Amino acid sequence: EFKASFTVVQYPAMYIQADKNPGGEYRTSPLSSSSFGYVFVNPEYTPAGRFIPAYWTNSSDLGGVHGITSNATNKNPNMYVINLTALSGNYESYIIGDPRALNVNNNLVGNPGQLTAVASPTIQDWAVEAEALYNESNQKRRLQWYYPTQEGSSTRNMIAPKIRVASSYGVCNNGTSTQNLRRRCASYQEQGFPAGRWRVPTYSEVEFKAVYKRNYTIIIYKRCYISNCSRFCQSRR
Repeated sequence: EFKASFTVVQYPAMYIQADKNPGGEYRTSPLSSSSFGYVFVNPEYTPAGRFIPAYWTNSSDLGGVHGITSNATNKNPNMYVINLTALSGNYESYIIGDPRALNVNNNLVGNPGQLTAVASPTIQDWAVEAEALYNESNQKRRLQWYYPTQEGSSTRNMIAPKIRVASSYGVCNNGTSTQNLRRRCASYQEQGFPAGRWRVPTYSEVEFKAVYKRNYTIIIYKRCYISNCSRFCQSRR
């Protein structure tokens, strides 16, 4: 007689997981290091010289990296992962779906509501080159095959089924343009969640987080990571 035991784990239709960024510093100039929690924004890498250590310079054009300071009001070290399989009550007006554009757009220029119409697989000079993780040809590469958020009425009410929100380590150090904020998200990295997997949120994703924060007093803000479904920059996995 055959017997087997099974464990069924059931999750609620909406739940949030806190994923703390434990911090960490890296060298941002020949003479100093910064506690940025391993957040990088389109960084230029300078290799070590005879008397100079290697260091990274984050892009000020794309807002730079501020990190978390003791006197800051926005200093939450947690990334939050929001999981949605069904919506009810105050959230029924939202649609669960993938708000990313259908076409590759590595340049991230043009009218926000028409990003798919101006999509181009050719990247401009804004993105740095970096070593590929698996690099058999010993060549560097830039951002490739990036699918940004399709901004506009078609995705206004859409929320991705899984959203990772960046921590306060990713706060901008200076202001920049809307176009550069799209590029910031595309080149954003935090604690091993790589560039090319983050995007700007939809209107409803921002609204949803604001309502959830108000109702359940959790601190959520920022940038999001993209799941195969997608992710303030927000991420997709």
